Amino acid sequence: MLLEPVWMDAEGNIVELESDAFGCKVGIKVIHPNYFIMGDEKGCNTNMKTDGHVGGKKFMGEAGTRGCNKKVIVTDIHFTVLPFTNALGEPVLCSVVFASDNKDGKLKAIG
Repeated sequence: MLLEPVWMDAEGNIVELESDAFGCKVGIKVIHPNYFIMGDEKGCNTNMKTDGHVGGKKFMGEAGTRGCNKKVIVTDIHFTVLPFTNALGEPVLCSVVFASDNKDGKLKAIG
């Protein structure tokens, strides 16, 4: 803990002026930012039938026609991506969680 909140720049150095600072005043100094883990969450679906994109590019067809006949996944499989980074901005872990209606928790062979 610091005795008084101070201004810091983007590298964590204490600065005197607010104009030289990055963000708000802080009352603590993180000694081991590599141990400070932050996470985020983004939900998504594998069904691409209505998004109009293939590989990040939008494909459009002539009005009144079927369009661009691209093969896409039409099954709804919902998943959540959880990326974790440390306070240095370095990636630590990425977790992908798929939705399932498998209630017994046993793994089932595919194929």
